[in-house]
Amino acid sequence: MRIFIKKLAVVATLLALVLFFITDTSYFQEFLIFTWVSWIFLTILTALVFFIYYQGTQMQDQSRFMGIFAVSIALKFFAALIFLSYFIFIDPIKDHNFILPFFAMYFIYTALMMWEVWSKSKQLSK
Repeated sequence: MRIFIKKLAVVATLLALVLFFITDTSYFQEFLIFTWVSWIFLTILTALVFFIYYQGTQMQDQSRFMGIFAVSIALKFFAALIFLSYFIFIDPIKDHNFILPFFAMYFIYTALMMWEVWSKSKQLSK
């Protein structure tokens, strides 16, 4: 778990640096706050979902593992949909390109988590 948190911190820091430099452009000014809120939301959500997954790997009954893994992935997906829905329907952002940095970060964090899950499952199978 500590290794993943360190990797998450590195990825989050790198993403923050990229966001810091690219949000200075006029392209991002319309949804600057949304982009930073998304970064915070996705960082916390990824840590939470990985914690749920990690708890599943610690269970004695490994037959329930796939269910816990599926629930953790579904939780992340639906939480992201609810988050986006708020900014689409309740507090709409005029420029619909706001979704591009969100999904870029979502896929980066998901790739990190899947890499860690793959590495962990490889260790467990040995």
